[in-house]
Amino acid sequence: MEQVHSDAVAIAPLPRLSWVGYPAARSVLARLEELINLPKTHRMPNMVLTAPTNNGKTLLLRRFVDRHVGEPDPDAEQSSIPIVMIDVPPEASESRLYQALLERLLSPGPNREPIDTKLHRLKHILERLGTRILILDEFSNALAGGPVHQMKFLNAIKGLGNALQIPIVVAGVPQIGALLRRDPQLANRFEPYHLPSWEGEPRQYVSLLKTFEQAVGFDASPLFSRGPFVKEWLRQTDGLIGETATLFSRIAERAAAQGRRVIVEEDIGKEVLAAVRWTRPRERVAEA
Repeated sequence: MEQVHSDAVAIAPLPRLSWVGYPAARSVLARLEELINLPKTHRMPNMVLTAPTNNGKTLLLRRFVDRHVGEPDPDAEQSSIPIVMIDVPPEASESRLYQALLERLLSPGPNREPIDTKLHRLKHILERLGTRILILDEFSNALAGGPVHQMKFLNAIKGLGNALQIPIVVAGVPQIGALLRRDPQLANRFEPYHLPSWEGEPRQYVSLLKTFEQAVGFDASPLFSRGPFVKEWLRQTDGLIGETATLFSRIAERAAAQGRRVIVEEDIGKEVLAAVRWTRPRERVAEA
């Protein structure tokens, strides 16, 4: 029988993680729920959601979308889509944005359709579908191009909000906040929310690790309360949720390949990190 280290952690392979709740994420969800229930006015409030890459931003937004996907009503005269969510196209422009939205709504139109016509059709379709909120993920694509190109795209966002009269949520890396602030009107309309990394919050990161424990269904471990262990996990993942999930998965897969279901404290050592081909996120960026 396999001898289990006294500090061992019984662990199953990490399943696809659909949601990890924590205070900052719950705060964003609560505000999104408020936005979707607001009545239309000539100047709707909006949100800009920023987070480091791979820190759960898109998962959170999809969680919100999933909450509002109801069962089809066969007696309804037409379909209802309360939330429309797309990624901002690469080399973002007004025309490309409208085209991406229309394609998401299965109404792409002719190749040389004028921009004004696209916006008119888009407004008509979203009103017919009862759409109450628009989410533009990967807004970081708007950072491409020079200042003139960026300002034209910001004007398009402003015009889209005026035309639709529904809340708009844009999401991306922290740099998009500075981009929006270049237009005082947009800066005033977009309320900032941020999902920070956990590097400076070791105690809260312990809670996050324990949430992962619950997600994979194994008992609480004393390792996740030890300062050196938690500090090393923070260092190796740069305090990012997605990286934490990936490291969990790789170590669990290695244990399974060795015919065991136990992770001991030594599994975070350099030898094991090399075996699972782990490189810290910021080091990957430096190497690129």
